[in-house]
Amino acid sequence: MVGAPLVGALSVDAIASQALTRRAPTRGAPTVSLGDVVGAFKSITTREYISGVKNYNWSSFDKKLWQKNYYEHVIRNEESLEMTREYIINNPYNWKQDELFCQI
Repeated sequence: MVGAPLVGALSVDAIASQALTRRAPTRGAPTVSLGDVVGAFKSITTREYISGVKNYNWSSFDKKLWQKNYYEHVIRNEESLEMTREYIINNPYNWKQDELFCQI
């Protein structure tokens, strides 16, 4: 198993709702960016993980649970889709080679 245990199902609505509460009020329909949703997801899962560490004796983490930013890429064709799939499949095997990898 890779990563943290599941901390419960988080609905897209719950994440979007948290993202909206972080934004200043606007006129008309509120808009939520991908960055808002990712930020809300990171916040929710970090809080849940900290709760698991305190209440269920999960392994703690010394540094940050999430990296600061993320890489956004729009998949526009089959070649890009295949490269992205290969990256996702092979990425866990490459973690130990990454300069930011740390043993827990």
